[in-house]
Amino acid sequence: MDPMLFLVPREKRRLDDMNKAYNIERFCWVQDGKEAFIDGATQSEDGDKVTVKTTKNTVRPELKSFQVKHLGLFYIYEAKV
Repeated sequence: MDPMLFLVPREKRRLDDMNKAYNIERFCWVQDGKEAFIDGATQSEDGDKVTVKTTKNTVRPELKSFQVKHLGLFYIYEAKV
């Protein structure tokens, strides 16, 4: 069996991901009990409290700021020595 079937995303999913609106300041990862992390978007911030709407259409209110990992390209390209 060819492993590329599992490694390369389908054309429809690739096009959907390319056309999705993306805001680097709003999108984040949220810790979850069942899955390690779920992606979502920050709805509001009030001091140390953050409200996040996940891609599973659930709203996670009153999260602490350390529970939310904001996406940023500088993490990807940061040099590790």
